[in-house]
Amino acid sequence: MPSDETYRHMLTFAVVGSLAFFVDAGVFTGLDVLGAGTVLSRCLSILAAVTFTWYLNRTYTFRTDKPASFLEFLSYLGGMQVGLLTNFSTFFVVLYLSDVAAAYPIIALAIATLAGMTINFLISRKILQK
Repeated sequence: MPSDETYRHMLTFAVVGSLAFFVDAGVFTGLDVLGAGTVLSRCLSILAAVTFTWYLNRTYTFRTDKPASFLEFLSYLGGMQVGLLTNFSTFFVVLYLSDVAAAYPIIALAIATLAGMTINFLISRKILQK
Protein backbone atom coordinates (compact mmCIF):
# COMPACT_ATOMS: atom_id res chain seq x y z
CA MET A 1 0.00 0.00 0.00
CA PRO A 2 1.42 3.43 -0.92
CA SER A 3 2.56 5.65 1.93
CA ASP A 4 1.00 9.00 2.86
CA GLU A 5 4.04 10.66 1.29
CA THR A 6 3.42 8.84 -2.00
CA TYR A 7 -0.21 9.99 -1.98
CA ARG A 8 0.92 13.57 -1.29
CA HIS A 9 3.41 13.30 -4.17
CA MET A 10 0.71 11.99 -6.49
CA LEU A 11 -1.75 14.74 -5.56
CA THR A 12 0.81 17.55 -5.81
CA PHE A 13 2.16 16.14 -9.07
CA ALA A 14 -1.37 16.11 -10.50
CA VAL A 15 -1.94 19.72 -9.43
CA VAL A 16 1.38 20.81 -10.97
CA GLY A 17 0.54 18.87 -14.15
CA SER A 18 -2.86 20.52 -14.31
CA LEU A 19 -1.31 23.97 -13.95
CA ALA A 20 1.27 23.05 -16.60
CA PHE A 21 -1.58 22.27 -18.96
CA PHE A 22 -2.53 25.96 -18.81
CA VAL A 23 1.07 26.99 -19.49
CA ASP A 24 1.20 24.54 -22.40
CA ALA A 25 -2.17 25.63 -23.78
CA GLY A 26 -1.39 29.33 -23.38
CA VAL A 27 1.97 29.16 -25.11
CA PHE A 28 0.63 26.86 -27.85
CA THR A 29 -2.42 29.02 -28.54
CA GLY A 30 -0.47 32.26 -28.46
CA LEU A 31 2.20 31.05 -30.86
CA ASP A 32 -0.33 29.36 -33.14
CA VAL A 33 -2.42 32.54 -33.34
CA LEU A 34 0.74 34.49 -34.17
CA GLY A 35 1.32 32.14 -37.11
CA ALA A 36 4.16 29.99 -35.78
CA GLY A 37 2.45 26.84 -37.04
CA THR A 38 1.23 23.79 -35.20
CA VAL A 39 4.54 21.89 -34.96
CA LEU A 40 6.71 24.80 -33.80
CA SER A 41 3.99 26.03 -31.44
CA ARG A 42 3.71 22.57 -29.91
CA CYS A 43 7.48 22.11 -29.55
CA LEU A 44 7.87 25.42 -27.74
CA SER A 45 4.75 25.00 -25.62
CA ILE A 46 5.80 21.57 -24.40
CA LEU A 47 9.26 22.93 -23.52
CA ALA A 48 7.64 25.75 -21.51
CA ALA A 49 5.39 23.27 -19.71
CA VAL A 50 8.28 20.91 -18.87
CA THR A 51 10.35 23.80 -17.50
CA PHE A 52 7.38 24.87 -15.39
CA THR A 53 6.80 21.34 -14.05
CA TRP A 54 10.48 20.77 -13.31
CA TYR A 55 10.62 23.87 -11.14
CA LEU A 56 7.34 23.27 -9.29
CA ASN A 57 7.88 19.53 -8.84
CA ARG A 58 11.37 19.99 -7.44
CA THR A 59 10.17 22.81 -5.17
CA TYR A 60 6.75 21.59 -3.98
CA THR A 61 6.09 17.98 -4.97
CA PHE A 62 9.39 16.37 -3.99
CA ARG A 63 10.75 19.28 -1.89
CA THR A 64 14.38 18.80 -2.72
CA ASP A 65 16.92 20.87 -0.81
CA LYS A 66 19.53 20.64 -3.56
CA PRO A 67 20.12 23.87 -5.44
CA ALA A 68 18.54 23.90 -8.89
CA SER A 69 21.02 23.31 -11.68
CA PHE A 70 21.02 23.14 -15.44
CA LEU A 71 22.37 19.58 -15.17
CA GLU A 72 19.39 18.57 -13.01
CA PHE A 73 17.04 20.21 -15.53
CA LEU A 74 18.68 18.26 -18.37
CA SER A 75 18.39 15.06 -16.33
CA TYR A 76 14.70 15.80 -15.70
CA LEU A 77 14.17 16.60 -19.38
CA GLY A 78 15.93 13.37 -20.34
CA GLY A 79 13.85 11.39 -17.87
CA MET A 80 10.68 12.91 -19.23
CA GLN A 81 11.42 11.81 -22.81
CA VAL A 82 9.05 8.84 -22.68
CA GLY A 83 6.23 11.00 -21.32
CA LEU A 84 7.08 13.83 -23.70
CA LEU A 85 7.07 11.49 -26.68
CA THR A 86 3.75 10.06 -25.51
CA ASN A 87 2.34 13.56 -25.07
CA PHE A 88 3.67 14.88 -28.37
CA SER A 89 2.65 11.87 -30.47
CA THR A 90 -0.78 11.59 -28.84
CA PHE A 91 -1.40 15.25 -29.69
CA PHE A 92 -0.74 14.71 -33.40
CA VAL A 93 -2.56 11.36 -33.57
CA VAL A 94 -5.67 12.90 -32.02
CA LEU A 95 -5.46 15.86 -34.40
CA TYR A 96 -5.19 13.45 -37.33
CA LEU A 97 -8.03 11.17 -36.22
CA SER A 98 -10.52 13.79 -35.07
CA ASP A 99 -11.96 16.60 -37.14
CA VAL A 100 -13.25 18.18 -33.93
CA ALA A 101 -9.77 18.13 -32.35
CA ALA A 102 -8.29 19.48 -35.58
CA ALA A 103 -10.71 22.40 -35.35
CA TYR A 104 -10.10 22.80 -31.59
CA PRO A 105 -6.52 21.65 -30.86
CA ILE A 106 -7.01 22.29 -27.14
CA ILE A 107 -8.92 18.98 -27.07
CA ALA A 108 -5.91 17.10 -28.43
CA LEU A 109 -3.69 18.98 -26.00
CA ALA A 110 -5.80 17.90 -23.01
CA ILE A 111 -5.83 14.25 -24.09
CA ALA A 112 -2.08 14.33 -24.75
CA THR A 113 -1.40 15.88 -21.36
CA LEU A 114 -3.27 13.12 -19.56
CA ALA A 115 -1.50 10.46 -21.61
CA GLY A 116 1.94 11.64 -20.51
CA MET A 117 1.22 12.55 -16.88
CA THR A 118 1.35 9.10 -15.26
CA ILE A 119 4.56 8.13 -17.01
CA ASN A 120 6.17 11.43 -16.07
CA PHE A 121 5.16 11.07 -12.41
CA LEU A 122 6.92 7.75 -12.05
CA ILE A 123 10.07 8.94 -13.80
CA SER A 124 10.35 12.35 -12.13
CA ARG A 125 9.84 10.84 -8.70
CA LYS A 126 12.95 8.73 -9.27
CA ILE A 127 15.00 11.68 -10.55
CA LEU A 128 14.00 14.38 -8.06
CA GLN A 129 13.77 12.21 -4.96
CA LYS A 130 17.39 11.02 -5.04
